[in-house]
Amino acid sequence: MNIRIQNACRMLLETNRSITDISLSCGFNDSNYFGDAFRHVKGVSPNHYRKNREMI
Repeated sequence: MNIRIQNACRMLLETNRSITDISLSCGFNDSNYFGDAFRHVKGVSPNHYRKNREMI
């Protein structure tokens, strides 16, 4: 799962694609599960990660 989250991080920072689209592209069938998995690994939501890229 960490590779999928890493790919999602890259897409969140480098594209304007929706979080739902990114979650599907990374192999998550459910965007809510993606959000939970992302929070578990990164400690923040995908949206927060994208909005606060300068902190990363």
